[in-house]
Amino acid sequence: LEAGIHVLIEKPIATNLTQADHLLALARRRRVILQVGHIERFNTAIQTAKAYLTHPRFIEAHRLSPYPFRGLDVSVVLDVMIHDLDLILALVGSQPIRIEAVGVAVLSPSEDIANVRLTFASGCVANLTASRISDETIRRLRVFQEDCYLSVDTHHQVVEMARKVGRTIHRQALPISPRPPLDEELASFLKAVRTNRRPVVSGEEAREALALALRIEHAIHLPRRR
Repeated sequence: LEAGIHVLIEKPIATNLTQADHLLALARRRRVILQVGHIERFNTAIQTAKAYLTHPRFIEAHRLSPYPFRGLDVSVVLDVMIHDLDLILALVGSQPIRIEAVGVAVLSPSEDIANVRLTFASGCVANLTASRISDETIRRLRVFQEDCYLSVDTHHQVVEMARKVGRTIHRQALPISPRPPLDEELASFLKAVRTNRRPVVSGEEAREALALALRIEHAIHLPRRR
């Protein structure tokens, strides 16, 4: 950034807000694109589901992965859950007004498992579970709204929708053309550079996800201080 080069960086944008604000200020000063790698935004399952989402009322997110033996300098909230935090902030459009969180360190110095309940001013409630000590990989987002329910599997890129039709529940798998999210992310970054337009995942949005993740970590640690 200091050299005036457009940058795509891995998530999270930083590990604290001071660092994030420094990067944002530097990108603005040098007038360069700063995009952050919240790759799930480019998952075709998410992009397909977004067309049907209007006013989410309840969201469930499960993101479980085997123990990685890397990235253990941060908690599962910053390492794993932040993907779903970014997605939910993009769907709801605001920070939560209430946070309830618990977390447990099992194999690492920081939390390996966390569960969070977020309440938004709109009335939407989101419940998130993240683990990096699971036997299997699960990446599932379920969204409930007044007219339908969507189940989004970003690992297998599958979207299912259920609607009430008369006295029956109609379920269907939505048509989807899976594409590698990394390819979509890189193409989006190059387009932002060529057109000098705001990237799909801007530094400012990544800062919002980081801010929420840090609030959650704070909420997890609160009971220990009593």
